[in-house]
Amino acid sequence: MRPHVIRLASAALAAIAVAGAASFAFAAPQLVRTLPNKTTLIVRENRARPAVAVQVWVRAGTRDEGRSERGAASVLAHLPWEGNANRTKESIDQVASMVGGRYSSEVANGSILYEMDLPARSFKQGIETLADIVLHPSFDAKPVENAKSLARTASRNALGHAALASMNPVRDALHPANALGAPASVPELEIGSLTSTLVARFHKAWFTADNILVVVAGDVDPEEAAQVVNGAFSTASSARAPSRSRASERPLSSTKILGLTNPDGAGGAAATIGFRAPAWGTADALALDALFALLADYADARIQRRLGEFSYLQGASAQRSFEADGGTVALSIAAAPENLTDAIGLLLSEVERARYTPIDEDEFRHTLDAMIARDLVVQGDLAGLGRVTAYSAMQVKPGSDEVYSARLRALKKEDLVAVARQYLDPKQAVIIAMAPRNYVDSLDLYKDLESKVLEKVATASAAYRSAGGPLATVSTPDERRRRVDAPLAAIPAAPRDAGRGRVTRSTIDGIRVLASEDHGAEIATISVFLEGSVRYENAKNNGITRLLRETMLTSADPAAGGRSYRFSLVEIGRFTPYQDRDMWGYSITVPAGRWKESLGRLGAMLAKPEIDTVTVDATRMFVLDQQTQWLENDDARRRQLIYTTKYETSGYRFPLVGSRMNVIDLPLGELAAFYKTFVVKPNLVVAVFGDVKSDEVGPAVAEAFRGVGDGPFAPGPVAKEAPFEGFREKWELGEGPNCTVSLAFEGPPASSPQIPTTYVVNSLFTNPRGWFTKYVREKSVVVRDIQCYVAHAIDESPLIATVTAENPPAEETTVRMLLGQFRSLAAVKLVDESAPELEDAKRHAVGNFQMGL
Repeated sequence: MRPHVIRLASAALAAIAVAGAASFAFAAPQLVRTLPNKTTLIVRENRARPAVAVQVWVRAGTRDEGRSERGAASVLAHLPWEGNANRTKESIDQVASMVGGRYSSEVANGSILYEMDLPARSFKQGIETLADIVLHPSFDAKPVENAKSLARTASRNALGHAALASMNPVRDALHPANALGAPASVPELEIGSLTSTLVARFHKAWFTADNILVVVAGDVDPEEAAQVVNGAFSTASSARAPSRSRASERPLSSTKILGLTNPDGAGGAAATIGFRAPAWGTADALALDALFALLADYADARIQRRLGEFSYLQGASAQRSFEADGGTVALSIAAAPENLTDAIGLLLSEVERARYTPIDEDEFRHTLDAMIARDLVVQGDLAGLGRVTAYSAMQVKPGSDEVYSARLRALKKEDLVAVARQYLDPKQAVIIAMAPRNYVDSLDLYKDLESKVLEKVATASAAYRSAGGPLATVSTPDERRRRVDAPLAAIPAAPRDAGRGRVTRSTIDGIRVLASEDHGAEIATISVFLEGSVRYENAKNNGITRLLRETMLTSADPAAGGRSYRFSLVEIGRFTPYQDRDMWGYSITVPAGRWKESLGRLGAMLAKPEIDTVTVDATRMFVLDQQTQWLENDDARRRQLIYTTKYETSGYRFPLVGSRMNVIDLPLGELAAFYKTFVVKPNLVVAVFGDVKSDEVGPAVAEAFRGVGDGPFAPGPVAKEAPFEGFREKWELGEGPNCTVSLAFEGPPASSPQIPTTYVVNSLFTNPRGWFTKYVREKSVVVRDIQCYVAHAIDESPLIATVTAENPPAEETTVRMLLGQFRSLAAVKLVDESAPELEDAKRHAVGNFQMGL
């Protein structure tokens, strides 16, 4: 069974829960409609991919729980997936996994989200399943206990470090007796004390038609989707959900200073300073979000740079929670327990600096660029588009997500100083030191803590506020509001046509170019791929491709002040290096306005890497660390054995991470020669997909990569495996109580017309109702895991099956069992009585292909 994904106040949801949400979802307000039963529906039509994201949002979260109900929202985030009277847990899983989809849940302070991502043709089944299980979960003892167990695990993970765990007491101290003070992550013990009756009561109160928002984003017709959703939610409760009381707060009387011990399950120690925040979507919230990004969000943010002065301070982070009636912001530094007061001093120092000193223009612009990139990549898939659309609508500001980027760009440096001065007053702060109990007791850690912290407050104030000289200029609230809110009047009256994602192919200056327009979100993905990798390596240079790929990333980026590409690229978007058995390259998703700049930086990196002793030796250390991690992964090493068994001549027998001795000893000249052979224009495939104009892509690619060598691409012959008869085998001792058995069967090359058939054969084994489930998982007591996949490659795409069994004596039994499955495939005729199995396999194979797009 494919487990669903659940996140507790996930990063993706947190990213859209900031002021203004993420940008450019283009969900015009009129797309929000109310169905006859009072359920709210938004349909975001996007025909660029044959897929759909189906989301059900309930406007209730941890802030809406009564004292006795703490954790009910977290349990209900899991409970529907446990099955109900109409659908078993397994059948719910199969709705998504049979077609290559996925499903997930999220719980936050003000909402619960249920989501399925599916091929578009499975939309009706997906929404009907979601509606049924969300509206009618089972409150029997077993499913509730299972959901509680999952919620407790999620809570344990969310509160696993003191920096995270400190947020609950920060919220409680900042918002006493107020819904905003409810814990972001409910502790395990409170979840454990819940009863089925309390969970059912919370569900009955809040899971009503008028409190549910359905979002459909993808390849659907809006009117047809509305009809399906209306039918699916016709059984929703007609009762009215409780009114959510808005927070009303008085100023704090003084700084609150708390020394606390870690809750059960939390490790590490941290210093945290928290403040009350303005309401979601306001100009002040947007400016405060930007300020916290400047302080802590990226590698050279202010606090991150300051950590270099203190070897004993381990890392900084910023947390935000904005809601319609207020919120909480906080800064944390992880540190050794004995250094927590130093960490508090650093935080206070940077807070006072932010309140009273000017912000450098380059620093400010870099912060805005980092924020736009951070928030836009949330929309890299249809689910992200649905989320930003839903969040702005749930905050009763539909369409505000469309102009988020314009509002962000309307900010000025003085806005950040102004909100720092208004909201980050240390006298209105909660300061928490949190450490494990044994350190607190043995070091008498919190002795005179209040006086020490107040001394730090006075020192920070004297350093910046009382130091003399002119203070930084600040904007006024009214002027700031008018300027930053002006784009709200420009929300489009109609949604933009997302396009249909057609790919155009061309060759420009010897470079193969792919372009595709998708205007659903103002983002673009630029990818550069080159043929190469272990297919062209030998025993003496195994690892050279990875070393070259990483050396390019270690090289200095002239557009980022000489910092390495490894760090500079991640600050402008979502950056992903790539390598498989046949090719390697890089991909980056960025705001659409920066696609040409990003393309140029990738071109510069490939054209002028620093293949010198210093850069390459630094890269060797990085690659060796990657190899160490691989060597410590027993499962990864076991699965690699099949390649060394099946391939005795070709480079496919080598690990992608390379040989340690090769990486250490590889001569600089050989790496330079490898670069000149492979990094040439005829070996480049450049793809630019997203909110771009296709006719601009070719000229931009030619300009960006004009410094790359003209070729020709002449890598030389690759070793070919000779055909063999019989059966090759390799038995090796390993660690641990389990054994791993893999079988590989020869497959067609990537260009073969037999490839689709190969994938259907694979799905015959692996689909949720396939042979591995029916004849192995359900009948074998020793099998812990069984998988099968097509190892898609240029020369050959073998079918590889892997089984993990519980103990070594099961090895021979496992081999016989696997061979028996493949013998059955050769013997059976997939017609008549076997036709349903074939249809399941084809549906699974096609669905996986579509979701891969």
